[in-house]
Amino acid sequence: MPRLIASTVACAIAFAAALLGLLASVPASHAQTATLRGLVVEAETQRPLPGATVVLLADTVTAAATVADGDGGFVLPRLAARAYSVRVTFIGFAALTDTLTLAPGAVVERRFALTEAATDLDELVVEAEGASGIVAVTAGVQRVRPADIERVPVPGVSGDLAAYVQTVPGVAAVGDRGGQLFVQGGVPSQNLVLLDGLPINRPFHIVGFYSAFPSDVVDTATFAAGGFGAAYGGRLSSVLDIASRDGSKERFAGSVAVAPFLSGATVEGPLVPGRVSVLASVRESLVARVTPDLFGQAFPYEFGDRFGKLHARLGPASSLGVTALHTSDAGDLAGTKTDIFGDPVSFVADDERLSWENLAVGADLDVRPLRLPWRLRLQGGYTESDAAFGPASAPTQTARETAWQATATLTRYLGVHELRFGGFGRQATYRYDLGTLFQDIAAREVEAVEAGGFAEAAVALSPVLRAEGGVRVHAYDAAGVVSVEPRLRVSWQPAALPAVREVAVAGGLYRQGEAGLTDERNLGNVLTAYVPVGEGESLPTAYHALVSWQGDLEAGPGASLSFAVEGFTKWFPDLRVPTFPALITAATTLDDAEGLAYGGTVRVQLRRAFLLESTLSLTGSYALSFTEVSTSTETYAPPHDQRHRLNAVARAERDGYALTAQFSYSSGFPFTPSAGIDEWLPLSGEDIATEPGQTRLLYGSRGSDRLPAYHRLDLWAERVIEEGRYRFTLRAGVINAYNRANVFYFDLFSFRRVDQLPLLPSIGVKLDIR
Repeated sequence: MPRLIASTVACAIAFAAALLGLLASVPASHAQTATLRGLVVEAETQRPLPGATVVLLADTVTAAATVADGDGGFVLPRLAARAYSVRVTFIGFAALTDTLTLAPGAVVERRFALTEAATDLDELVVEAEGASGIVAVTAGVQRVRPADIERVPVPGVSGDLAAYVQTVPGVAAVGDRGGQLFVQGGVPSQNLVLLDGLPINRPFHIVGFYSAFPSDVVDTATFAAGGFGAAYGGRLSSVLDIASRDGSKERFAGSVAVAPFLSGATVEGPLVPGRVSVLASVRESLVARVTPDLFGQAFPYEFGDRFGKLHARLGPASSLGVTALHTSDAGDLAGTKTDIFGDPVSFVADDERLSWENLAVGADLDVRPLRLPWRLRLQGGYTESDAAFGPASAPTQTARETAWQATATLTRYLGVHELRFGGFGRQATYRYDLGTLFQDIAAREVEAVEAGGFAEAAVALSPVLRAEGGVRVHAYDAAGVVSVEPRLRVSWQPAALPAVREVAVAGGLYRQGEAGLTDERNLGNVLTAYVPVGEGESLPTAYHALVSWQGDLEAGPGASLSFAVEGFTKWFPDLRVPTFPALITAATTLDDAEGLAYGGTVRVQLRRAFLLESTLSLTGSYALSFTEVSTSTETYAPPHDQRHRLNAVARAERDGYALTAQFSYSSGFPFTPSAGIDEWLPLSGEDIATEPGQTRLLYGSRGSDRLPAYHRLDLWAERVIEEGRYRFTLRAGVINAYNRANVFYFDLFSFRRVDQLPLLPSIGVKLDIR
């Protein structure tokens, strides 16, 4: 412990020294130059426009340029004192041109409000897709906007981030239920999901179309399937970093949506006009109550989420946001037994019930000093997560985690370069009772502390070559380990080659201070207990290596064709996996293991504009991947080893009407087959002539067989009517249109087959007041 504390203090001292060095590096001549700072927003809603381009012209020559960040903010430091023309552009909005004069030493704040463009549709579509983000994959990392989420329909009316993420190649889901996503060979407990800087352990709902993040509250989301930078840590596989949007500070607006699967309402508006706003969203599922009457069958799934955000502009250079989220899920994953044309529905007993909840409350302080090219961001708060398996009154397994965490990040803008430094701390309490599931893990409560810092630099090596490197120092109190984790990303953007928008490589070392324990023998129980790694135990570790190529091809007038190709490798040298004892009711132990995942993905998007304001978009993705786990006694394919996954979405739009078809295919997941059943007679003095013994399931080779392939077609029709501030949306469709009997899992001990969702109609309406 003293060594760990000393190391952590050393991290803090190093971080402070870095900050002092940063202060000392401010040029003495800064008074002779000027700085332009500001925000780019949408004129009607005042929402930020991340990714907007700001160009400064001096006598028609470009003097400086930048791209607005995720909050719509930008900084152009060390500008010569003189008169400039400013041009601000964003896809789908009319360009804005202005003039300004910068005096020596001045720090000028400007707010640019863009209005929607009234250009011809052909021009708009072709220009937009180059930066749409739909296929913008930079060595595993892509940026997602609400418009991207809306392109993937779900039962209901509003889009949901979970549905979009499942179309990303390299992401595998075990089925329509369970809230489990596997990213490029990793397991769910190795995914880091952040909402405004707060980690959410169980962010996906029990019905797999939904997460806690509807498109109505998402500003931007950064999804990193691997190779993420030093600012992120504590997880091995992936990062989903969500920034919620601010409510309007100009006028009140809202929406109401009604649909059997998920209904909800959103409201936003100014508490102090121009300065303080509120945004609130509530969604609740009605499927357990209304589907027996509507469709002749029941779905025992209850879920919902509640979100709220208060945002205030404290001054011209600072803002404060306070975010709160609560989610709840309960149901039986195997509860639906027949399709819409089958026999009466029967349900599994209450002992198969799963439930989980999340609570997160936090604050985000953003400071951009007027006279310095810096940005300081302080984020922190409280989170808790509960999960249970078994009867609601007396669950057989429970897991609970509570944590306080804080992060400070300081960014220094150096023209086209950036330096970023940060420090973080986390205190967590784990309580778990897994019954007799794991032989060596007794019910207990344990605390763990993590702390450390990181440093990153983004450097433009040339006009077409950029490097981002960093190191993370992460101290784990419970394990008594200080981990040093280097990361690197290099991208090449040759403007002269249209078919090569960017080529990038990324890699790094990643460690995790807690293990996620789950019983792979029972796929109907997705409860995961987070347990801190103890002293003397190896930290779960992963090495990532990724390479990507994205570009654009000629597709004719009014059309755009974009593509992204990626290859990845992840090596997990230190894992702990459960064994498979012969007695299905017996406790299992954990075994040391090594994992390897590798593969390739491709994503293509074609958009075509036609006359009469019609568009057609086709998006397709394919992933080929291999995952294997090796212990001292065997090498096997784990339950999430999905070799092939194909997803295609076609969407046609015209004059307020839209038709969407989505097709999904994936090869079957591995499972461990049965080698037979016998009666086990313990030789401990019992009379074997009268004692019946205990039924024992004999497993075959682990992961040696595979379930049948999964495929499903969803069809949707949508009508949108707009009148002034009002927008009415009607969406109707069907899930699993040809009623494919996709296998969810097969219970070897009870010889019971559990299928995915059957053919299921859906209809929903939504009213937006903007």
